[in-house]
Amino acid sequence: MIKLIDSYSYSNQLRNESAVWKTGFAVIMLIMTYFSNAVFQAVIFCWMMYWTVVHARIPFKIYSKLIIVPFLFYAASLPAIILEISHAVSNDTLMLPDHYVIATFHNWSIYMTSTGIHRGLSLGVQIAACSSCVTFIVMTTPMSELFQLMNKLKIHPLLIELMLIMYRFLFILMETSTMIYTAQTARGGQTGFRSRLRDSSILISRLIVKTIQRYDELNQGLTARGFAGELRLAPYSHKAVLRRYRIESFIGISMLLLLNLIYR
Repeated sequence: MIKLIDSYSYSNQLRNESAVWKTGFAVIMLIMTYFSNAVFQAVIFCWMMYWTVVHARIPFKIYSKLIIVPFLFYAASLPAIILEISHAVSNDTLMLPDHYVIATFHNWSIYMTSTGIHRGLSLGVQIAACSSCVTFIVMTTPMSELFQLMNKLKIHPLLIELMLIMYRFLFILMETSTMIYTAQTARGGQTGFRSRLRDSSILISRLIVKTIQRYDELNQGLTARGFAGELRLAPYSHKAVLRRYRIESFIGISMLLLLNLIYR
């Protein structure tokens, strides 16, 4: 999936547009999600999906897979948001109309409230809107341009270097784990439950060793090339933005701001 994201970031239809404009546009929409209600957050989600799928020509199947990832964490935390546990005998509030009892065990009850359900749904819509903004940046702008943009914005070089190394090691980890997994499968591993547990533990241990070795190789390579404590990036090259995109984004943001102020 990482290689797929990186591939689409270089081959999408918005690739040649300004990284400053794309990032600024997505950041503005991201900020607006925190000051809007659930209805406008849903509109922002649909609009950002339109930009990513229609304008950038990212396949909807790929886009939906990326959007589902944060919802897995949301689904894992949803029970803690909407479910409440109370002592059924001493708590008369369970008889209120906005309380929905799910199960009762001895003198304890698990129930939901209208407030908890509303909070959970609102959080889900906000997550969808924020995820669509971040996905737009990731799928339309290569990481190299994002690093150059952060350098232009005078972000601390140490932070950029850490992100650059981490981004590089994501590909190293994926490549190494794929090679080890393929080798184990070719030798008859990863078949039963116990075999999977044993082979997975071996894969993780070897992955750590391989990663340390690749880090040493990277460190030696940087030293041999005269690394003086700072990774120098190519300067950011400004790119123009099609007038159509500028007008469409300006009109959309203006309408959202106006409607949000009217119906707030």
